[in-house]
Amino acid sequence: QLIEQHVAFNKEHGELPGYRIQLMATNSLVTAKDEKAAFLKHYDSFRATIVFEAPNYKLRIGNYTNRFDANRDLQVLLVDFPNALIVKDLINITE
Repeated sequence: QLIEQHVAFNKEHGELPGYRIQLMATNSLVTAKDEKAAFLKHYDSFRATIVFEAPNYKLRIGNYTNRFDANRDLQVLLVDFPNALIVKDLINITE
């Protein structure tokens, strides 16, 4: 019964703690949007999100429930984004 309540809560709120890969941080929203567009041209299979955490806009990709999956994709992205790193974030569970 507790598991059913937990699943119902998560469906209602749509987010749970997880991981994303942060590609860059900047204090310019325009720069963040440009980087997001450039990223999606080459990596269209990823979902990219711009997160604002004062004073920076951060470009993050993915919705990973565990660090192992995030690390697998990070290794691929490090070729083009050597400063990329895995960060804890709230992820969308509806996807």
